[in-house]
Amino acid sequence: MCCFMASKKNMYRLFLLIPSLFYAGISFSQQVFNIEADYVLYEDGEILFFKKNNSGFDCINFYVFNTDIEIDTFKTSQNEFTEEKNNIIPLSDFKKIKSKRLFKFLRRYEFYNNYFSQKRVIYEDNYHIFREEDYTVNNISIEYFRKTYIFYINNEYAILLLYQYRETESLLYVFPLKKHLNAYYYDGYNTELFKVDKHKKKNEIDLPYTCILNCCKIKEKKNNFLLVNKFSGEKLINKKFDKLKITDSFVFGYKKGKKYIYSCNLNKINLKNVSALHYFNDISLNSIQIIQNKQIFWIDKFGNKSKKPKVLEMFVCGNEPSYEKHILKINNKFYYIEKYYDNREELNLCDTSQFILPKKITEIKFYNNGFTDYYYNEDSNINKILFILKNKNNKYSLAEVEKQKNKIIIKTILLKDADTIEYIKQNIRFYKNGLYGYYPQNKKAKYKYLGDFNYYFARFELPDGKKGWTDKKGNEYFDK
Repeated sequence: MCCFMASKKNMYRLFLLIPSLFYAGISFSQQVFNIEADYVLYEDGEILFFKKNNSGFDCINFYVFNTDIEIDTFKTSQNEFTEEKNNIIPLSDFKKIKSKRLFKFLRRYEFYNNYFSQKRVIYEDNYHIFREEDYTVNNISIEYFRKTYIFYINNEYAILLLYQYRETESLLYVFPLKKHLNAYYYDGYNTELFKVDKHKKKNEIDLPYTCILNCCKIKEKKNNFLLVNKFSGEKLINKKFDKLKITDSFVFGYKKGKKYIYSCNLNKINLKNVSALHYFNDISLNSIQIIQNKQIFWIDKFGNKSKKPKVLEMFVCGNEPSYEKHILKINNKFYYIEKYYDNREELNLCDTSQFILPKKITEIKFYNNGFTDYYYNEDSNINKILFILKNKNNKYSLAEVEKQKNKIIIKTILLKDADTIEYIKQNIRFYKNGLYGYYPQNKKAKYKYLGDFNYYFARFELPDGKKGWTDKKGNEYFDK
């Protein structure tokens, strides 16, 4: 609860009994509020509106509680109001914005994200082998503000509130003022104020979330789809589509087999001479990778093009349950040893099983070509782990196994008699009879040359000299 005039609030709190002269028709589920006021105050994640009366001020206090908007009303004296006057913003400082123009005003400002690199470390002690790795976390959607509220004041001014609740609440109040834009970001504990000069050519606020796409919705009309402002119904893109999709950072439209892409501020992205693209909707990239004129480029959420991706880093602090797995060879027999460590990094389980292998197999390794590997949580099931088998003729196979009590047998041979099998950048590449392939994309080796994956695409050349790119699903895009 806001600390402003706390004692008086307890005395004068009327719990929505002030007449509708001050505010009209508010219900807790609505997203647009029409308010009459002379002054505005932001304090500790809450917003207060003041309306002058004969003896002082009527005040209405909006705040978020248990994921819903709560409203308190009370009266305050002229003296108490004067004590807080340095923090109070008069309506005369606000920019006049009609409801239909609020969205257009916000589109001039860019809101972008900060993330940290994920680094997991297994510390060296009596049980552990030291290992440190940096990697990209895939398939995690960025958490945007899920609720949007708009306060219209005296039918001339507007304030935007974006709200997200996860472990803690996150609030973003946007105040469009005459000289600049004020953005108050509240993380549940502290407030940070960002002031953006409207005269800058490129206005950016270093905030953890973006808000523009949260104001959009898809409207179906006569078997076509439109992108509209979900508050005013205003059409935001002057085009009808056969299909529309709003993601965390982009809008994708489809019309007669043609794809259209719009940035987070709804500017159209040029796709001329683009032969392939892939959208990374994950927490660290959140960009589009494209192949254009035989080269790889990246497009960020604002539509900026670059040769290298902007990897947003994330750091995870603390431990989590992990599995340490080993393959040991004792008297020409192979054993599988699994150690489980809880989130306190204490050894909780140690299990040993014997591999039952055909006589022609001389060696078995994890598919990373090592005798030790680490897994986290759901990746630990041995039936989901691939192994590389080496036979007497120095040929390699890729196999799935199955555990039966304390024994492990070969279940399925996925690749057979390859000259090499290597694990590169989380991809399995094999070489057989002078040609290369990736598993599981290629059932047989087919490429004269096959490069490493640059995120989603890898360069190739066929035996007949044709060149192009292949993707993680095995699709091919030939040079034009």
